[in-house]
Amino acid sequence: MSERIEGGCFCGSVRYYFEKRDYSSSNCHCSMCRRISGAAFVSWMAVPKSNFEYSQGKPKKLISSSHGTRYFCKECGTPVVCLLEEYPEYIYITICSLDRPEDFKPKGDMYDYWQNMKTYLKDDGKKLSLVIKDYFDGVEKVIKANKEVLSSIFYGYAKSKRQTDNAWDEQIVNNIKIKKLHYLPKKEEVEDEEQQENIDAFIALYKIPSKRWEYSSELEIYTREVTQAEVRTR
Repeated sequence: MSERIEGGCFCGSVRYYFEKRDYSSSNCHCSMCRRISGAAFVSWMAVPKSNFEYSQGKPKKLISSSHGTRYFCKECGTPVVCLLEEYPEYIYITICSLDRPEDFKPKGDMYDYWQNMKTYLKDDGKKLSLVIKDYFDGVEKVIKANKEVLSSIFYGYAKSKRQTDNAWDEQIVNNIKIKKLHYLPKKEEVEDEEQQENIDAFIALYKIPSKRWEYSSELEIYTREVTQAEVRTR
Protein backbone atom coordinates (compact mmCIF):
# COMPACT_ATOMS: atom_id res chain seq x y z
CA MET A 1 0.00 0.00 0.00
CA SER A 2 1.40 3.42 -0.97
CA GLU A 3 2.14 6.01 1.71
CA ARG A 4 -0.66 8.49 2.28
CA ILE A 5 -1.20 11.99 3.63
CA GLU A 6 -4.01 12.64 6.10
CA GLY A 7 -5.85 15.68 7.34
CA GLY A 8 -9.15 17.03 8.59
CA CYS A 9 -10.98 19.82 10.33
CA PHE A 10 -10.24 21.32 13.74
CA CYS A 11 -12.89 19.36 15.66
CA GLY A 12 -12.27 16.04 13.91
CA SER A 13 -15.74 15.68 12.36
CA VAL A 14 -14.27 15.60 8.86
CA ARG A 15 -11.24 13.48 7.98
CA TYR A 16 -9.63 12.73 4.61
CA TYR A 17 -6.56 11.15 3.05
CA PHE A 18 -4.81 10.98 -0.31
CA GLU A 19 -1.81 9.29 -1.88
CA LYS A 20 1.53 10.91 -1.09
CA ARG A 21 3.06 12.52 -4.19
CA ASP A 22 4.63 15.79 -5.27
CA TYR A 23 1.56 17.99 -5.86
CA SER A 24 1.26 21.58 -7.05
CA SER A 25 0.58 24.12 -4.31
CA SER A 26 0.38 27.86 -3.75
CA ASN A 27 -0.77 30.67 -1.47
CA CYS A 28 -3.88 32.35 -2.86
CA HIS A 29 -4.34 36.05 -2.01
CA CYS A 30 -7.64 36.54 -3.87
CA SER A 31 -10.42 38.48 -2.12
CA MET A 32 -12.66 35.44 -1.65
CA CYS A 33 -9.95 33.38 0.05
CA ARG A 34 -9.14 36.29 2.35
CA ARG A 35 -12.77 36.92 3.29
CA ILE A 36 -13.74 33.30 3.81
CA SER A 37 -10.67 32.51 5.93
CA GLY A 38 -10.30 35.85 7.70
CA ALA A 39 -6.59 35.66 6.87
CA ALA A 40 -4.17 37.37 4.47
CA PHE A 41 -4.15 34.30 2.19
CA VAL A 42 -5.01 30.59 2.00
CA SER A 43 -2.50 27.85 1.12
CA TRP A 44 -3.85 25.23 -1.30
CA MET A 45 -2.65 21.90 -2.68
CA ALA A 46 -4.04 20.56 -5.97
CA VAL A 47 -4.72 16.81 -5.78
CA PRO A 48 -6.35 14.65 -8.49
CA LYS A 49 -9.84 13.64 -7.35
CA SER A 50 -9.00 10.00 -8.03
CA ASN A 51 -6.33 10.16 -5.28
CA PHE A 52 -8.58 11.74 -2.63
CA GLU A 53 -11.03 10.09 -0.19
CA TYR A 54 -13.00 11.13 2.90
CA SER A 55 -12.43 8.70 5.77
CA GLN A 56 -14.89 10.32 8.19
CA GLY A 57 -17.79 12.72 7.77
CA LYS A 58 -18.48 15.06 4.86
CA PRO A 59 -18.03 18.86 4.76
CA LYS A 60 -20.79 21.37 4.11
CA LYS A 61 -21.02 22.91 0.64
CA LEU A 62 -20.77 26.65 -0.10
CA ILE A 63 -21.19 27.94 -3.67
CA SER A 64 -18.79 30.86 -3.38
CA SER A 65 -18.95 31.96 -7.04
CA SER A 66 -20.18 30.89 -10.46
CA HIS A 67 -16.86 29.08 -10.97
CA GLY A 68 -16.05 27.60 -7.58
CA THR A 69 -17.49 25.63 -4.67
CA ARG A 70 -15.92 25.52 -1.22
CA TYR A 71 -16.41 22.93 1.49
CA PHE A 72 -16.02 23.45 5.22
CA CYS A 73 -16.83 21.63 8.46
CA LYS A 74 -20.39 22.46 9.55
CA GLU A 75 -19.39 22.01 13.20
CA CYS A 76 -16.19 24.04 13.59
CA GLY A 77 -16.09 26.00 10.31
CA THR A 78 -12.66 24.82 9.12
CA PRO A 79 -12.22 25.40 5.34
CA VAL A 80 -11.30 21.97 3.96
CA VAL A 81 -11.41 21.80 0.15
CA CYS A 82 -12.44 23.70 -2.96
CA LEU A 83 -13.62 22.61 -6.42
CA LEU A 84 -13.09 24.78 -9.49
CA GLU A 85 -15.16 24.51 -12.65
CA GLU A 86 -12.15 25.17 -14.91
CA TYR A 87 -10.15 22.29 -13.37
CA PRO A 88 -12.78 19.59 -12.73
CA GLU A 89 -10.24 16.77 -12.37
CA TYR A 90 -8.67 18.32 -9.24
CA ILE A 91 -9.70 18.90 -5.65
CA TYR A 92 -7.95 21.76 -3.86
CA ILE A 93 -7.08 21.02 -0.24
CA THR A 94 -6.26 23.65 2.38
CA ILE A 95 -2.71 22.86 3.45
CA CYS A 96 -3.38 24.03 7.01
CA SER A 97 -6.04 21.31 7.39
CA LEU A 98 -3.34 18.63 6.89
CA ASP A 99 -2.14 16.78 9.98
CA ARG A 100 1.41 17.94 9.23
CA PRO A 101 1.11 21.19 7.24
CA GLU A 102 4.70 22.11 8.11
CA ASP A 103 5.87 19.35 5.74
CA PHE A 104 4.30 21.02 2.70
CA LYS A 105 5.63 24.46 1.87
CA PRO A 106 3.57 26.23 -0.84
CA LYS A 107 5.50 26.57 -4.10
CA GLY A 108 4.22 29.97 -5.17
CA ASP A 109 1.72 32.81 -4.76
CA MET A 110 -1.40 33.78 -6.68
CA TYR A 111 -2.99 37.26 -6.88
CA ASP A 112 -0.33 38.75 -4.60
CA TYR A 113 -0.01 42.13 -6.31
CA TRP A 114 1.63 43.88 -3.39
CA GLN A 115 4.29 41.18 -3.05
CA ASN A 116 4.97 41.40 -6.79
CA MET A 117 5.31 45.15 -6.50
CA LYS A 118 7.64 44.85 -3.49
CA THR A 119 9.83 42.40 -5.43
CA TYR A 120 9.89 44.76 -8.41
CA LEU A 121 10.79 47.75 -6.24
CA LYS A 122 13.15 45.99 -3.81
CA ASP A 123 16.16 48.18 -2.93
CA ASP A 124 15.52 50.38 -5.96
CA GLY A 125 14.65 53.93 -4.95
CA LYS A 126 14.53 55.08 -8.58
CA LYS A 127 11.83 52.55 -9.51
CA LEU A 128 9.84 53.45 -6.39
CA SER A 129 9.98 57.16 -7.22
CA LEU A 130 8.76 56.42 -10.78
CA VAL A 131 5.82 54.36 -9.49
CA ILE A 132 4.81 57.16 -7.11
CA LYS A 133 5.22 59.72 -9.89
CA ASP A 134 3.07 57.65 -12.29
CA TYR A 135 0.31 57.41 -9.69
CA PHE A 136 0.18 61.15 -8.98
CA ASP A 137 0.59 62.00 -12.66
CA GLY A 138 -2.48 59.88 -13.34
CA VAL A 139 -4.49 61.60 -10.61
CA GLU A 140 -3.34 65.01 -11.84
CA LYS A 141 -4.29 64.12 -15.42
CA VAL A 142 -7.87 63.25 -14.39
CA ILE A 143 -8.22 66.40 -12.28
CA LYS A 144 -6.89 68.70 -15.02
CA ALA A 145 -9.13 67.15 -17.67
CA ASN A 146 -12.22 67.66 -15.51
CA LYS A 147 -11.22 70.57 -13.30
CA GLU A 148 -14.31 72.72 -13.96
CA VAL A 149 -16.77 69.93 -13.22
CA LEU A 150 -14.81 68.74 -10.18
CA SER A 151 -14.41 72.27 -8.81
CA SER A 152 -18.14 72.91 -9.07
CA ILE A 153 -19.06 69.61 -7.44
CA PHE A 154 -16.60 69.85 -4.55
CA TYR A 155 -17.32 73.54 -3.91
CA GLY A 156 -21.07 73.01 -3.91
CA TYR A 157 -20.84 69.92 -1.77
CA ALA A 158 -18.57 71.62 0.77
CA LYS A 159 -20.74 74.75 0.88
CA SER A 160 -24.18 73.19 1.27
CA LYS A 161 -23.19 69.59 2.09
CA ARG A 162 -25.48 68.40 -0.70
CA GLN A 163 -26.43 70.29 -3.85
CA THR A 164 -28.71 67.46 -4.88
CA ASP A 165 -29.97 64.16 -3.54
CA ASN A 166 -26.76 62.55 -4.82
CA ALA A 167 -23.51 62.28 -2.88
CA TRP A 168 -20.37 63.95 -4.25
CA ASP A 169 -19.06 60.77 -5.89
CA GLU A 170 -22.43 60.17 -7.57
CA GLN A 171 -22.33 63.73 -8.90
CA ILE A 172 -18.88 63.12 -10.37
CA VAL A 173 -20.12 60.01 -12.18
CA ASN A 174 -23.14 61.95 -13.47
CA ASN A 175 -21.01 64.80 -14.80
CA ILE A 176 -17.99 63.03 -16.33
CA LYS A 177 -18.29 61.05 -19.55
CA ILE A 178 -17.94 57.34 -18.92
CA LYS A 179 -16.26 55.44 -21.77
CA LYS A 180 -16.97 51.98 -20.38
CA LEU A 181 -18.49 50.67 -17.17
CA HIS A 182 -16.61 47.88 -15.38
CA TYR A 183 -18.38 46.45 -12.37
CA LEU A 184 -18.48 43.60 -9.86
CA PRO A 185 -21.38 41.90 -8.10
CA LYS A 186 -22.10 43.55 -4.74
CA LYS A 187 -20.90 40.42 -2.95
CA GLU A 188 -18.80 37.82 -4.71
CA GLU A 189 -20.37 34.91 -2.83
CA VAL A 190 -24.01 36.07 -3.09
CA GLU A 191 -25.80 37.22 -6.23
CA ASP A 192 -27.65 40.50 -5.68
CA GLU A 193 -30.57 40.57 -8.15
CA GLU A 194 -31.75 44.07 -7.21
CA GLN A 195 -28.27 45.51 -7.72
CA GLN A 196 -27.99 43.81 -11.11
CA GLU A 197 -31.38 45.23 -12.17
CA ASN A 198 -30.23 48.74 -11.20
CA ILE A 199 -27.00 48.34 -13.17
CA ASP A 200 -28.89 47.02 -16.23
CA ALA A 201 -31.25 50.01 -16.06
CA PHE A 202 -28.33 52.44 -15.78
CA ILE A 203 -26.57 50.87 -18.79
CA ALA A 204 -29.76 50.94 -20.86
CA LEU A 205 -30.56 54.54 -19.93
CA TYR A 206 -27.12 55.98 -20.76
CA LYS A 207 -26.22 53.42 -23.48
CA ILE A 208 -22.79 52.79 -21.94
CA PRO A 209 -20.55 49.88 -23.03
CA SER A 210 -20.07 47.61 -20.04
CA LYS A 211 -18.33 44.55 -18.70
CA ARG A 212 -19.21 42.53 -15.62
CA TRP A 213 -16.29 40.91 -13.79
CA GLU A 214 -16.92 37.85 -11.65
CA TYR A 215 -13.82 38.32 -9.50
CA SER A 216 -12.20 41.46 -8.08
CA SER A 217 -8.81 39.86 -8.74
CA GLU A 218 -9.55 39.71 -12.49
CA LEU A 219 -10.57 43.38 -12.51
CA GLU A 220 -7.38 44.28 -10.62
CA ILE A 221 -5.29 42.48 -13.25
CA TYR A 222 -7.11 44.29 -16.07
CA THR A 223 -6.68 47.66 -14.34
CA ARG A 224 -2.94 47.10 -13.97
CA GLU A 225 -2.60 46.14 -17.64
CA VAL A 226 -4.48 49.25 -18.77
CA THR A 227 -2.38 51.44 -16.46
CA GLN A 228 0.87 49.94 -17.70
CA ALA A 229 -0.18 50.44 -21.33
CA GLU A 230 -1.06 54.08 -20.57
CA VAL A 231 2.33 54.66 -18.96
CA ARG A 232 4.15 53.17 -21.98
CA THR A 233 2.40 55.58 -24.39
CA ARG A 234 3.51 58.70 -22.54
